[in-house]
Amino acid sequence: MKILVVGPTRSGKTGIVNALAELGGDGNNTNTNPTVGVRILEVYRSLEERPASDQNRTLIELWDCSGDRKYENCWPALQKDADGIIFVFNPENKTHEREIETLVRAFTTPTQLRDSQCVIFAHHPQPFGMVEPPKPKVAKTFPKIGVLHTTFGSETIREEFQRLLQRCALVAFEKRDAEERQIVGGPAAPTAPGPAQ
Repeated sequence: MKILVVGPTRSGKTGIVNALAELGGDGNNTNTNPTVGVRILEVYRSLEERPASDQNRTLIELWDCSGDRKYENCWPALQKDADGIIFVFNPENKTHEREIETLVRAFTTPTQLRDSQCVIFAHHPQPFGMVEPPKPKVAKTFPKIGVLHTTFGSETIREEFQRLLQRCALVAFEKRDAEERQIVGGPAAPTAPGPAQ
């Protein structure tokens, strides 16, 4: 399963990918170098509720995509065969919200991913305390895509990643089922809502 991690530069994408890949710590390393093009990490995850065994673990490719616009010509190659996208932006950076809106449109339209196959992390470089900040404007622009406040050390990142994987697996199953039914001439199973706007 291919999951893209997309967002403006210095939004915390690499730290989030490191945390999801369990590369030590909680991913809060502010001394990361900018990603050149893309960095791909492979992890195994169970997509079922029961305890994981080697038989029911799925290979997940985490594509840590550079936020530098000079790689924009590479976006079609990155988007090819994507199963889901984690969008990341720093809500404390005034330009990030505008950039993330552009990136959501640029990545959801050509991939034709459903809203359920995407999530937006309003990622704070420092903990935001006990009271969650108000929803960012991007939540109103894309109301069907989940927008969550995250920070390093929070379980929200891992929990939402697991939920995203399960939603993406369901969509893949529905697609495969519809293709098989079409081949044998049977009716296709009902599907979830269409692509993100």
